[in-house]
Amino acid sequence: MTTRVSAEYLGGRIAGVLSDSETRESRLALAHIRNAEKVVETMGRLKGAAMKVGQGLAIMAEGADLPPEVAGILARLNDKAPAVPFSQVRDRVVEEIGPLEENFLSFDETPLGSASLGQAHGAQLKDGTDVVVKVLYRNIEQSVGSDLAALRSVLAASRLLQRDKNELDAIFQEIRERLEEELDYEKEAQNLLFFKDVLADMEGVEVPAPIADCSTKRVLTMERLHGVPLDSFEAESDPEARQRAGQTLMRVFFEMLYRHRALHSDPHPGNYLFQPDGTVGLLDFGCVRRFEKDFVAEYARIGRAAVEEDRPGAVEMAQGLGVLGGSDPAAEDLFWDFCNVIARPFRGGL
Repeated sequence: MTTRVSAEYLGGRIAGVLSDSETRESRLALAHIRNAEKVVETMGRLKGAAMKVGQGLAIMAEGADLPPEVAGILARLNDKAPAVPFSQVRDRVVEEIGPLEENFLSFDETPLGSASLGQAHGAQLKDGTDVVVKVLYRNIEQSVGSDLAALRSVLAASRLLQRDKNELDAIFQEIRERLEEELDYEKEAQNLLFFKDVLADMEGVEVPAPIADCSTKRVLTMERLHGVPLDSFEAESDPEARQRAGQTLMRVFFEMLYRHRALHSDPHPGNYLFQPDGTVGLLDFGCVRRFEKDFVAEYARIGRAAVEEDRPGAVEMAQGLGVLGGSDPAAEDLFWDFCNVIARPFRGGL
């Protein structure tokens, strides 16, 4: 894929030598679109770290300087990926927890979802409890390093992500750390228990509990939450339900970050289910980021400065926190634009 992407841009540059600027820009835009198609097709087939990072790029498309057409193509990675054969899933579950018939009353061969790192199937425990069984893809642990190295080469060749080398190094290092955490389903089970406990008293939100007897480092069985994806909820729900869901998501964020300093950090749409009354189900707690108290306090001060439209104060605190490096006016303008987007709903009462 890297070779194909590079060749596409090389051919465009050669053809553009004798073209006017408008033609060159048009050809470059088409090259971006064709290469995004190649990248998405390959990421979806490979799954693993490559697909996971692609989903992240789709979410942060505007901030990553991606053309709108490219962002739309990348967003397809949030849809159901091609499933692996059930025989592979069954073998993996049997290796980890034993024969299916000894642990489950039924086990659906058709997956509920096929994600970047694992595949989820509906099942019933012996007592009739509806559960979801999440199964880590085989050999995925060994592929993270090579996948990230290859993906970085593709992004550099495609010029879809234009960032300083040191910034890319830091970004990819954190991506690797978070991915390695997501490959440990025992850790995810602990995260589920933590968030189910701390959000237990919050109305309108559900977190599934893990089933310890049917879970290991590579297989995670949990209670099944019911609901519909975000796009279906938006299309079918009434305004009051959408309002309740939006308020719930906001309360969950503030409760997680400011009270417990732990954040559900994989917010792509596939990780939420919505019920008709606006109740929100939170899924996939493999990626959780925890913060020191001082960081959260300073982050809150930046938020307050943004709400009060105190640009100099917000910029100064962001520099102290490491969010902004140096004194680049363009970076400060972009940071303040971001602050305005976030703070606007909170300025009504000031």
